[in-house]
Amino acid sequence: MHAKRDKALNAELGLRNFESKKARAFVTCFSCAKRRMVYTKSGAEWRQNKLALQQKLESVGHRYSCGDLLWGDGPMSKVLVQRQSLTCESRIEAAYYNPKTPTSERKLGTRNICVHCGCGGDGSGDFLWTMKEMMEKNMTDGFTYFPVCVHCLKALGHKKGLVKHGTKRDALQARNEALAKVTSR
Repeated sequence: MHAKRDKALNAELGLRNFESKKARAFVTCFSCAKRRMVYTKSGAEWRQNKLALQQKLESVGHRYSCGDLLWGDGPMSKVLVQRQSLTCESRIEAAYYNPKTPTSERKLGTRNICVHCGCGGDGSGDFLWTMKEMMEKNMTDGFTYFPVCVHCLKALGHKKGLVKHGTKRDALQARNEALAKVTSR
């Protein structure tokens, strides 16, 4: 039911499946501490309404929970858009991983966190594996993956723990990793 609502709203507002360039901010679930995205159609809408989001969060004592709609089905729910189909068991949204670059002003510039549990956002990346660490350990097979913490990777295993970011494969990276695996034996 909630996924159907998200899909209809997505189509109505032209968000192209909650694309990352429309992600403007995140709210944190008080129950699981995962970050959930807030989207707007345009940067102008965001600038006009970010104070309303801040006031709404303050009015509920920052007690947002995954899947809650801060605005219900009111008119603001079509301006500051959230995905209702997310639960505390859902992964971090792909739009969260939207690094700020010097050429892009619309990006959030968020820190890397584990795609499964959301930990690691405090800047201490000792236990968080990003693409750099995964490539050094020859575990990407040429694909791009979201960051994952050592705990989730161990608990879920290599196959379920690594979550691909896209479908493109870097054949040269895959070849280099395969060669490194063969020579290390």
